[in-house]
Amino acid sequence: MATEKLTKSILGTPHIPEGLSNILYRESQGNLKYLDYIIKDLYNRGELYMGEEGYWEIKSRNYNNIFIPLKENHIFRSQLEALNKEEIMILKAISIFKEIYPNL
Repeated sequence: MATEKLTKSILGTPHIPEGLSNILYRESQGNLKYLDYIIKDLYNRGELYMGEEGYWEIKSRNYNNIFIPLKENHIFRSQLEALNKEEIMILKAISIFKEIYPNL
């Protein structure tokens, strides 16, 4: 399956949690950009993490319980919220869109 190969490539590993590529395909419909966003969001929220044995793992054993954002805006917002104050200051300094998220 192409999504499985892409997921392995994005994560830089030959092994991914069993069934992960199926849910990623279902949600991304094979859209590489959205697939990448979903994987980053799962990682940023701690749902996808590197286990003690060096393999990627999913926190929830029931994939149906994992929240997958429907829109890239949600993922973008959650990535911004994960930044520390120094990183936000740097982004504000280099951003030409200072009014998009003025409350950060």
